[in-house]
Amino acid sequence: MKYFLLLITLLLINSIVLAYDEKDFLRLKETKSCVACDLTNANLSKMNLKNANLSGANLSFSNLSSTNLSNADLSYSKLVKSKIYIANLQKTNFEGANLTEARLNGSSLNKANFIDATLVSAVFSKSEAEEVIFDGANLKYTKF
Repeated sequence: MKYFLLLITLLLINSIVLAYDEKDFLRLKETKSCVACDLTNANLSKMNLKNANLSGANLSFSNLSSTNLSNADLSYSKLVKSKIYIANLQKTNFEGANLTEARLNGSSLNKANFIDATLVSAVFSKSEAEEVIFDGANLKYTKF
């Protein structure tokens, strides 16, 4: 019984920790700017975030599928295990961002900037990628 209660407690704490801040989500929707905000586990799919400023934001475990992030600033953001399927990422700035285990399948990455980004075990299969900059990026176990 003690182990069961401990497990339930840990699950509740984990779900609280992995929740985004509603104020940050509303600010992003209204202004397309949310610098250093917490959007962990947020559903941002199919949103138009063209030219958005998400520099330093935590977007880990978020769903960004079919989202327009063209010309957006995601520099130094955290996108660990995010789903970014079939998204428009043209000219998006990911400089210094952490995209460990992110899934970018089928996304358009033309002229995106991944300078010094962490892309360990990220997946780019079936993505359109021309003139993408990967200088200094960690591409260990990355799949193209």
